[in-house]
Amino acid sequence: GKAIEIAGGVGVIAEVDPSRIRTRHEQGWVGRVSQNLDEVFGIAKSFIKKIHPVSIAYIGNVVDLLEYIVKKGINVDLLSDQTSCHAPYDGGYCPQGISFEERTRLLETDRVRFKTLVDRSLKRHFELIKALVGRGTYFFDYGNSFMKAVYDAGRVKTALKFNDMVRNRAVGPIMLGRDHHDTGGTDSPFRETSNIKDGSNVMADMATQCFAGNAARGMTMVSLHNGGGVGIGKAINGGFGLLLDGREETDEIIKTASMWDVMGGVARRAWARNENSIRTCGEYNIENRGTDHITIPFLADEDLVKKTVSGALKTGKTQ
Repeated sequence: GKAIEIAGGVGVIAEVDPSRIRTRHEQGWVGRVSQNLDEVFGIAKSFIKKIHPVSIAYIGNVVDLLEYIVKKGINVDLLSDQTSCHAPYDGGYCPQGISFEERTRLLETDRVRFKTLVDRSLKRHFELIKALVGRGTYFFDYGNSFMKAVYDAGRVKTALKFNDMVRNRAVGPIMLGRDHHDTGGTDSPFRETSNIKDGSNVMADMATQCFAGNAARGMTMVSLHNGGGVGIGKAINGGFGLLLDGREETDEIIKTASMWDVMGGVARRAWARNENSIRTCGEYNIENRGTDHITIPFLADEDLVKKTVSGALKTGKTQ
C-alpha cells in the first residue's frame, strides 16, 4: 500500500484476514479501509479525479474484487497478485465464497472439500485476470506461480532480449535479479521448503548449492545469508544479480546460470517425491536432451517396503 502512494498511484489491495488489514492500517501502510466495494471504488474515483495518491485496503476475497472490476468495466492499469500459491491447499489461498474463519475451520476438519473449493476458485481467479489482461491491464505476479511455470524458458528468452537491447544501445545496462521465493534460492522449513516431505527440509544444502553454482557460472553478484521473511535462524537465502551489459559472454551466462538457479529447486522437490516436480524434471530432460539432465528418483512400492521390513523384523525376533 505505501509503495502505491510513494509512486503517486491509486491502488486497491484485497486481504481476507481483517486482523492483517487492521495492523497495516494502524501502522500507516494503507490509507483507507472498507469492506464495501462500491465505497472502495468511490474513494478510488475521487482520488483519481483530484490526482492524489491513496492506498485502499478491501476486506474481502480478491476474486470478489476482480469480479466487481470486470462487471463494472473499471479500468485497471496494473494488476499484481501475491497470493501464497506455493501452498494453496495448506492455507496459503482462501477460496472465494467462504470467510477467513470458515477457511481455517475447513483446514482442520475437511481438507477434501477445501481443496475442491480452492481449485474452483483458482480457475475463476485466472479467468478474471485473463479478462482484464484482454482489456489492456498489465498483469504480473510476485513469483508465486512456483513449480511448472517457474522453469519455463521464457525467463531465459526475456533476459537474452534485454541483453540484446543493451547491446544495440536501445537501453542502458540492466541489473537482473530475483526474489528469494524462487524455487532454488531459499531453505526454510517454515515457508519455502515446508512442502519437502522427506525430512531434508531442515537442511540448507539447496540454497548453498544454488549460491555456489551461480558463482561458478559467472553471475555478477552472488549472496548467501541467514534470515529474511521468517527471521534469523529460520532460513538460509541465496541470491544473485546479473549485469546485462550487452556482451556475448553475458548471453552464455544467462543460458547456463538461469536454469541452474531455478531447476535446482525443482530437482530438490522431485527427489523428495513431489509428483509435479518429478513430471517437470522429466519434461525438462526431454527438452534439454544432450545438454542438461536431472536425475529422476526411483519410487519404491510403499507396501513392498513395509512388507519387507515387517518380515525382516519378525524373522529377527524368532532367531
